[in-house]
Amino acid sequence: MPLTAEKVLGWRRPQGHVLQLTPDGAIAPIGYAELNPMQRERGHLWLGHVIVCPTERGRGIGTVFVRMLLEYAFDQLAAHRVSLIVYPDNKPAVACYQRVGFKPTREEYHAFGASKVEERMLRLEIRPPLPKT
Repeated sequence: MPLTAEKVLGWRRPQGHVLQLTPDGAIAPIGYAELNPMQRERGHLWLGHVIVCPTERGRGIGTVFVRMLLEYAFDQLAAHRVSLIVYPDNKPAVACYQRVGFKPTREEYHAFGASKVEERMLRLEIRPPLPKT
């Protein structure tokens, strides 16, 4: 099933923050992500559904976008930790997250959607302050 704007916008959680990256003068966003509170720990946010438009990938936009998301999380939302999971074989995404300072903490297994098939994921975390670039 193709990824549509309606499907992406349906991911939003009620207490979460949806963030879009729209360059000056652009009509449509080129990036989408969510920062969601973790239920068991105040100040711990989950970075999820980070997407950069396929035509914009490979130019460093993802790194800039993730850095902006983290600045918002730490400065505006008073987060003390941000976590995410990523497929370990998604090398460009893993590299992007590590460039901004995320560190791997463990491997996990998750089943997504109706498939019930557990897939190996890598958990990454970061705490403030952000490393200087």
